[in-house]
Amino acid sequence: MTIAALSNADAEQQTLATGKAIKLLYPYRGCAEQIDYIKYLFYAQSNLVLVAQTSFGKSMIMQLLPYFVAESVVIIVLPLNAISAEQAKKISGLSRARLLFINTEVLTGGRGHA
Repeated sequence: MTIAALSNADAEQQTLATGKAIKLLYPYRGCAEQIDYIKYLFYAQSNLVLVAQTSFGKSMIMQLLPYFVAESVVIIVLPLNAISAEQAKKISGLSRARLLFINTEVLTGGRGHA
């Protein structure tokens, strides 16, 4: 069943489908809050600004959307180049996701800060 078909389903069906989507890409289950945010993005198809603590699992949320929602646009603001590069590598490895990676080096041609 597609995400569009589940947009009018009840919350329990959406939770089950979201759990199955997570299991396709990850060897672990998402916590309740992660599942709630993913459901919001999948089914409400609205914007989300997420500021969460370290180790919350934000990566899973931002990686699932471009994989499962065709033509989705995900803008991720990450302040550290090392984390950005790690996320770019993970997302570019997902067969359905398309990635445009922009950081300070890209914007300045490697000449320092913009």
